[in-house]
Amino acid sequence: MSKIYTDKFLLGELIRFKNEFGFVPTKENINSVHSYPSTQAYRNHFGTHNNALIKAGLEINQFRTINITKEFLISELHRFVKENNRNPTQSEMINKNGYPSIRPYITHFGSWDNSLNVAKLYHNNNIKKAKIAECKVMDSLENATHKSNENWSSAYDILCSKGYKVDVKSSKLYVRRNNSFRWQFHLKNNEIADYFFCLGYGYNDDKYENLQRVWKFKNENWLKNTNFITIQLNNLSKWWNYEITLK
Repeated sequence: MSKIYTDKFLLGELIRFKNEFGFVPTKENINSVHSYPSTQAYRNHFGTHNNALIKAGLEINQFRTINITKEFLISELHRFVKENNRNPTQSEMINKNGYPSIRPYITHFGSWDNSLNVAKLYHNNNIKKAKIAECKVMDSLENATHKSNENWSSAYDILCSKGYKVDVKSSKLYVRRNNSFRWQFHLKNNEIADYFFCLGYGYNDDKYENLQRVWKFKNENWLKNTNFITIQLNNLSKWWNYEITLK
């Protein structure tokens, strides 16, 4: 048996959602949280979800996903950062603040975190360091495409204009218990990438600001079943044939 709601209760639930989560709910939001009435209840009482929002005194979604481009959405993220000097949260990207809602970001980029990644507004420090290295390599290659622009395997980061798949690895210099300094690059037995670009950063360089060495490896048989490459500071001559300088 379906529950019987009053108009006052339903409108109050919309306001409760806004107060609890910090943004005006879409139809999908309402259905995804089981403690709230379903969208069918709102259609039965008010005709449409937007009519219910208007009755509750809430802003409706003024941005239509179908008319929004990825470029516009990214520009809105950058505008928020410029105006607030920090990355936005999901709840802050709502029409009441003059920004598109979270919905078109999910539609275009698959997730909120991926939206930030594509905009180069990194939500995770490890991702940020990886992207710094990838951008370094991207800048040195002509007409290359980054994986964030396409839906392809995570086994590589960059597709070159000649069709080569490039996996970018990075490591800061660290010291082992025997006082030997080294870089270590995890290749994870990658058989898909055609080349590995391995970027070695300075000792304790947590921000990846001091790039010291770059090695380029063709993914030949000796690498295809390799989990990682370790390059020791006192044995650099072993790797001279692979060392390059990025443009």
